[in-house]
Amino acid sequence: MTSTPSPLGRPLTASGSLPGSPLGAEKTRRYDRQLRLWGDHGQTALEAAKLCLIHAGATGSEVLKSLVLPGVGAFTIVDGQRVAASDVGNNFFLEPGQLKPIESQSLGQPRGAAVAQYLLELNNEVRGDSVDETPEHILAHRPDFFKSFTLVVATDMSEKSLKQLSSLLWQANIPLMVVRAYGFISYIRLQVKEHTIVESHPDNEFPDLRLDQPFPALIQFMESQDMKAMDKHEHMHTPYVVILYKYLQKWKAEHGNQMPINYKEKKQFKETILEGVLKSPDGLPEDEENFTEAVNAVNTTLIPSKVPDEVQAILDDDQCMNLNLKSSDFWFIVRGIRDFLESTGHLPLKGTIPDMFSDSQRYIQLQLVYRKKADEDAEEVLKYVQIHLETAGRPAESISEAKVKSFCRNAFNLRLIRCGASIAEEFDGHSPNNQELGQILEQDPDSPAIYYVIFRGVDRFYSEHNVLPGVLDDQVEPDIGKLKNCVAKVLADCHLASVNISDDNIHEVCRYGGSELHAMASIIGGCAAQEVIKLITRQYVPISNLFLYNCMTSQTITLKV
Repeated sequence: MTSTPSPLGRPLTASGSLPGSPLGAEKTRRYDRQLRLWGDHGQTALEAAKLCLIHAGATGSEVLKSLVLPGVGAFTIVDGQRVAASDVGNNFFLEPGQLKPIESQSLGQPRGAAVAQYLLELNNEVRGDSVDETPEHILAHRPDFFKSFTLVVATDMSEKSLKQLSSLLWQANIPLMVVRAYGFISYIRLQVKEHTIVESHPDNEFPDLRLDQPFPALIQFMESQDMKAMDKHEHMHTPYVVILYKYLQKWKAEHGNQMPINYKEKKQFKETILEGVLKSPDGLPEDEENFTEAVNAVNTTLIPSKVPDEVQAILDDDQCMNLNLKSSDFWFIVRGIRDFLESTGHLPLKGTIPDMFSDSQRYIQLQLVYRKKADEDAEEVLKYVQIHLETAGRPAESISEAKVKSFCRNAFNLRLIRCGASIAEEFDGHSPNNQELGQILEQDPDSPAIYYVIFRGVDRFYSEHNVLPGVLDDQVEPDIGKLKNCVAKVLADCHLASVNISDDNIHEVCRYGGSELHAMASIIGGCAAQEVIKLITRQYVPISNLFLYNCMTSQTITLKV
């Protein structure tokens, strides 16, 4: 195997590598918006990634474009096809004129090399090359080639080849993402054996203030704040956390040591807080912004500090309970957190507080109280982690203190994704998720999920007839019956023979004739790139494991198949 050179005879590589963290000024300016999403460490992971794209059609090119722009480290395009007129018509990264910078036409040129050249113009910090071979040839003669990548994105693969690639990558524990744009329907199918997430970035994250379980240092600080003895300026600049604590203690003393739980009790508690607002000389309440913040924070801060169900499931997972030398850092730290929970009754403190109306001195003091306690909790977790590392035969220092601290800050938001079955197992009817798919289709015959089943039938159709249904204008009607038979075979393989799919939907897919519209490729390509970034940075929660978009009805669906 050889990498395709650029038309100038030099390798298709970037001009230089990105500087390491902390990021340089130029790099920070370039990637400012994305750094706010996944930080320096996320960007570093992205730059270290090496991706493989199978087939540089319109959809594959759009996926790669949205990864080159944010600075993925390197990519390789596997594509044995030559640029055809249909490619020029729907691929933004090909043109009918000259293939710059030499005097030659795009038509007839290796498609992977042509697309790679234009993609690399988008970001000179990215390295890229292409392999002018079919994936089938590589799978047959050098299958280990695919094991060198961080992640593989596959487009336009036959059912047989996709099953081979799926089994190979499943065994190697390398994520595989299948992306498809077909007429007005598109989907992403993710295959990943196990994906662990520390920084899940939930949409609605509540502050971890522990007002229901105050620790000694927090109690000491709160008791030092005598609001009755404060002057007007101090009173109006008291952090709202202090206000909540003071009135919560009063409430608990009057209600059997119980916190306000339901809507009626919380409404009453808010009214009690507002009674503490200072009055002006004419008897009107002063405009104390900190008290308003305290009232607004009641619903988000007076929440029992219990372990979320998703996190508890991770703590109880077999991988956590049965550590060995091959266990990842994630599971060793999870076990340390489990031990900490069993010892203390709560998860490690996050150690951060929200912005609030306050004088600087007391805000900083309160911040230090939470931060110090978080550091202490992380140190305890680290001790447990080191014990388990040594027991498993790994050096105690093989997991850094910084990594454990980061883990503890996100202990309430840990997530775990397992697809349950490989694509090859799904295609052979051995997926444990077939029942869920069947229930969805039986309950809602118009669910977008029907098109995934139909596209499975399209793949079966191609395997049997070596052509996509409806490609020839005079074959649309005859192909409807053939495609219907293929869909029936897929349903039978998945033990879903009772599911009925409308002929109208099958007819619609036949009408597409295998067309790959650039607009659809652009939409699903951007979505797929987003999921790739989630997987690489191990931040945010990726799909599990199918996402399908129906452009005709503007419907989407996410489910396991």
